[in-house]
Amino acid sequence: KAILAEAGRFYAPWMVANAAAVAQGAKEVRATLEGKLFVASSFPYQAKCLRWLREEYAALSAEACAYVDEALDGTGFRVMFEKDPSSAVDHSRL
Repeated sequence: KAILAEAGRFYAPWMVANAAAVAQGAKEVRATLEGKLFVASSFPYQAKCLRWLREEYAALSAEACAYVDEALDGTGFRVMFEKDPSSAVDHSRL
């Protein structure tokens, strides 16, 4: 879980911020992660990847979903599967 927690600190909220930027047609992503502003070009392919992950997560059986949720608890990655991740950019770790 340690490696997931490390990646979940930046990667997961960045993916959510990028997807939001792409959905709004923005050319760049602006996200505050752990108190620091990060700015970069938006990446439509990464937004598509997040959409695919969300679709696969939504298709999981209840048992499989519980297994995945347990694996993701405390890692920061749960933000990628929240119904309204708009507040995820400045989230506290799950």
